[in-house]
Amino acid sequence: MTKLWGSITWIFFHTISYRINNSYFLSHRLDILNIISKICGVLPCPYCREHANKYLAKNHFYHIRTKEQLISFLFNFHNNVNQRLHKTTESNSILNKYKTANIELIFKSFCNEYSKKRPHIPEYMNHMQRSLILKDVKYYFKNNGHHFINS
Repeated sequence: MTKLWGSITWIFFHTISYRINNSYFLSHRLDILNIISKICGVLPCPYCREHANKYLAKNHFYHIRTKEQLISFLFNFHNNVNQRLHKTTESNSILNKYKTANIELIFKSFCNEYSKKRPHIPEYMNHMQRSLILKDVKYYFKNNGHHFINS
């Protein structure tokens, strides 16, 4: 189950961090950090959600000031999760693929995966919260998607 939404979430996060216009990030960093934080707060897996929220708090997520810091934070966060799951940790060279990633297609895939009902997860409220967050994220990207360019 985690493979379904986990992979696209990481791809979406990494792509956001690479594709966002640097000057836009500097003036709208809280918007971006809030989007990532809100998504972490409604992850379908309760254990993943708890770990993500603790990781963000413990590692001072809201102290991020630059695009480069965001890229580095998400890379370290992802490797931390990989270690917890006994998966291979990656070198930062893997991040190069996000420089040219198609954010529109990735965003659509992310939205499709996050809008799915998960009947085997007994958390109806989480699905409702996820739907509300997804609505906000869609609205944000509809109005601000042009700031996510190859930079």
